[in-house]
Amino acid sequence: MKINVGFALMLATLAGLSTGIGSIASLILFQASWHL
Repeated sequence: MKINVGFALMLATLAGLSTGIGSIASLILFQASWHL
């Protein structure tokens, strides 16, 4: 299942604005789901 890169980046950015840890977690989840 492909993910809209722009949407994923937006979510990562919003998470980064709220918390740096959230941004890192979003990137990890994004990469994990991308390789599935």
